[in-house]
Amino acid sequence: MSFRMDYDTLEEYLGDGGDIEIPSGVRKIGWRAFEFCKSITSVIIPPGVTEIDDNAFFGCSNMTEVTIPDSVKIIGSGAFRSCGALKSIVIPNSVTEIGEGAFANCKSAERIEFPSGAVIGDGAFGGCPCLADENGFIILGDVLHGYVGTDTDVTVPEGMHTISKRAFSECKGLVRITIPNTVTKIGNESFYRCERLEDVILPDGITEIADSLFSNCNRLKSVTIPRGVTKIGEHAFRSCESLSEVILPEGVTEIGKDAFTYCTALTDITIPDTVTELSPFAFSPSAELTIHASQDHAALIAWAKSYTGENAPYLPHFLRKWAK
Repeated sequence: MSFRMDYDTLEEYLGDGGDIEIPSGVRKIGWRAFEFCKSITSVIIPPGVTEIDDNAFFGCSNMTEVTIPDSVKIIGSGAFRSCGALKSIVIPNSVTEIGEGAFANCKSAERIEFPSGAVIGDGAFGGCPCLADENGFIILGDVLHGYVGTDTDVTVPEGMHTISKRAFSECKGLVRITIPNTVTKIGNESFYRCERLEDVILPDGITEIADSLFSNCNRLKSVTIPRGVTKIGEHAFRSCESLSEVILPEGVTEIGKDAFTYCTALTDITIPDTVTELSPFAFSPSAELTIHASQDHAALIAWAKSYTGENAPYLPHFLRKWAK
C-alpha cells in the first residue's frame, strides 16, 4: 500500500511517484503527507476530502497538475507552497479558507481561480506571476500579497492596508521602497534578505516592526521608526551590517530578541524611557556600541543585573553604568 492511513486521514505517502490517485474514503490529507515528493507528476484528490492540511504538498516541485474536489473546505498554510511546476490551479467554491502561503511560489501557474468569499491568509499567492498586475504587484482587495517586478525604486500603491508576510523577501534588485500611509500592517519577513535595499519610507499608521522585517538587508543604512510604533519584533534588523542610524520614538515599549544583533555599523542608539521589555539578546555585545538612556531606566537595569554570578564577566560594556 502506498499510503499510511490513520482512520480517514492520509498521514504519509510511501509510493514511488508518478501520477497519483488518492483512494476514496479519505477525508483529510494530513500535515506534510506528500512534502518534498519530487517524483510526483500529478495528483487527483477524490470527492469527500474536506481538508488539505498544512504543508501537505509543500515542495512537490515536479507536480504539474492537481485536481481539488468541491468537497474541500480548508486548504492549510503552505499546502502547495513551492509546487513550481503547477500549470493551472482551480480552487472550488466550496473552499472557505486558504491558509498562509498556501500556493506561494507556484511560479509556473498560468491560471489561478479561487472563490471570492474565501478567507485568504498572508501571502497565500505570493510569488505567483500570473496574478500580478502590470507593475508586478500581486494584490487581492486591499492586501499586497507579493511583488514579482524588477524595478529598483518601488512605490506601493495607495489604498493598500496590509503588506503580507514575505511580500518582498529576497527581491535582489530592490533599492528603495516607499510605503503609503494607508498601510497599517506589514507582515513578518516582508523585506527579508533584500540585499540591495538602501532606503525605506515607512507609513505612519503601523504599530510594530514585525519579526525579521529587515533581517539581512545588508545595505540598509538608516531607518526612522514611525511615532505610533510600540514594538520592535524579534530579528527585526538582524544582520543589517550597514545600519548606522536608528531613531526609536517615545512610545516604543518592547524590543525583541536579536532585534539589532550583528548590526556591526551601529555605534550608538537611544532607548526611550517608555521601553519596559528589552530582550537580553536585543543587541550584540559589541565594543563599539554605546547605548544612551536615563540612569534609572528600569529595563536596562534589569538587563544589566541579569549578568550576575558566572555570567558577570560577560556583561557588555554598554550596560555597565546600569549595573551599579
